[in-house]
Formats: sequence, structure tokens, C-alpha cells
Amino acid sequence: MGFQIAYKTDIGNAKDVNQDGLLIKTARAKEKDVAFLCVCDGMGGLSDGEMASTCVICAMSDWFDKSLPGLMGSENFEEDVKRDLSRVVESANSRLNAYGIRHNIQLGTTCTAVLVVEDEYIGIHVGDTRLYEIMNSVQQITEDQTVLAREIALGRVSTQDAKNDSRASILLQCIGAAGQVQPAFVKNKISRGSMLMLCSDGFRNKVDEFEMFEGFRPKYMTDPRTMEKQCEYFTELAKQRGERDNITVLVAKLI
Repeated sequence: MGFQIAYKTDIGNAKDVNQDGLLIKTARAKEKDVAFLCVCDGMGGLSDGEMASTCVICAMSDWFDKSLPGLMGSENFEEDVKRDLSRVVESANSRLNAYGIRHNIQLGTTCTAVLVVEDEYIGIHVGDTRLYEIMNSVQQITEDQTVLAREIALGRVSTQDAKNDSRASILLQCIGAAGQVQPAFVKNKISRGSMLMLCSDGFRNKVDEFEMFEGFRPKYMTDPRTMEKQCEYFTELAKQRGERDNITVLVAKLI
């Protein structure tokens, strides 16, 4: 097993700062190939959102380097990883929340991260950045933690009406904005040849799932440069379609 990985992050059409952050880590541990991928979408005035996303990215990177090696081979690997990543998120939330209170500002960040070990992955999720799996179709793995997603789940809003509903951008939680945060977890197997995609809302706001599948169909993603070109193409397409937010997409293929 191994990984082909590509990404693109862009400031977009209207922002002064790119508040998105991303992380790519790969390793070989206990004779297993491991990848750790993360996308964060910061929010707050100018550098505040950038600081929030950077805080979480750095914390995730430190966990991968310092803590994950000790968990490899654990009999309770899944539970240990979930416990550790929950603590990483809770610690970052406390630091950012305290900083915001001290300086009388609001800041925070979404976070979607996925740890892939051979043919299995564990994902952690807060907010509305997304994780997709692409094989014979596109499947959204994470659930948006937004007011609109909740209303759709409760049957109060149809998917058709949701397209023009402004509540899509109202988060139920993010890291740093409140005293507590409760991350969601996903776990699944992934087939060889499948692709995982992580992206901020600036990307998927203007690129639909059909286009994702056509553009990143795994059988055509034969090398990292091809994947990178597609990331660049769809980022520019989102900008041409008027996306004003920062744009980040990260794709990984299991080979």
C-alpha cells in the first residue's frame, strides 16, 4: 500500500488573507503505510482566523510526530486514536477560546482530519469542512455541523430549498468559539484505487459532486501531477464562478 497526494489552496477572489490551513503527513510504521491529512478553515478578523487554523494544524502535526508512534500496534488502536485526537481538539479549543476572551475578539476554525493506516481510516470532524470518498461515485463521509444541515436532517428544509438558504454558513460549532467542543468521528475501510478528498467550503460551494467525480475519477488519477492539475483546475473554476472565500482541496489515492 502507498499514497499519491496532491493539493491546492488559494486566497480566493475577495479575502486579504488565506485563513485555510492544511496538513499532509506520511510515514511507515510497524510495517504499515500511514497518512494523516487535515484541512482547517479559520474564521475571524484578518490574521485571527489564520492563527486559529494554524494553531490546530500545528497541534495535529505534533500529535502525529510525537504521539501516534506510541499507539501503533496498540490492541485498542481506534479508541486510543479517538481519545488522543479529542484531547488535541479540546486543548486547541481551550487555548483559542481563552485568547479570544483576553483580546475581546471572536475567532475559531473548522477541522476535518483523517488518519489512514493501510486500508482503514479514522476521521475527526468539527464544522463544515468535508471529507469525501471517491471510487465508483462520490460519497460525502462527514456531516456538516451547520444550522441548515440540522434543518435538512430534521425534515424542515428540502434539499432543493437548501440551495438558496443562507443558513448553510452558520456553524453549530467550531474550534475556539465556545468553552466546549464535541468532535464527530468516522471510521471505514478504503479500497485500493479509491480516493479521499478533504476540502473547505470555498471549494465545494462552487464544485458539485458530479464534477468532483468526473474530475477526480480514480482510474484517471495515475500520478500526483495529474491530481495536482485537477486541484488547480477546479480551484480556478470555483474562482471563475464567483467564490469569495478561501479555497482548499486535498486529495489522496490509495495505491
